[in-house]
Amino acid sequence: EDNHRINYFDLIHTDGTNVKLNSLENPVSLIFIFEKKCASCEKNLFFWNKMAKSKIDRLKIYGIVLGNKKEAQFTVSSTVINFPIYFPLDLKRFKHSVNITSPMSQTILVKGRKIVYYKKGYLDAHDYFEISALIKQGGK
Repeated sequence: EDNHRINYFDLIHTDGTNVKLNSLENPVSLIFIFEKKCASCEKNLFFWNKMAKSKIDRLKIYGIVLGNKKEAQFTVSSTVINFPIYFPLDLKRFKHSVNITSPMSQTILVKGRKIVYYKKGYLDAHDYFEISALIKQGGK
């Protein structure tokens, strides 16, 4: 279990709505960070979509595209995605806050501000079941 806390940041939904991650009301949030030109990102969409379809109560999902509005909208229009897509208001600050140095997907499960699961790169079936179990336990 990771005892790090997530830095909060401002996001913009592909419909133009601003969202502040520091004002979340959901006790458990699942955050997917990806770019359109990323092999692990494309592969992980299968697991991310599966988690989004599970319709778990009180779980809020954020798909964050590392790019601008045009890139985020292109990702939504060219890919099957079952969760809301956002892009950072300040991409440079966002990349620094989540320590991104190269195109790579990241899966983060947050309870309140505490990171309870974090993985860069490919997810497999074991990861999916581990994340699902943590979500069902309320992110403990």
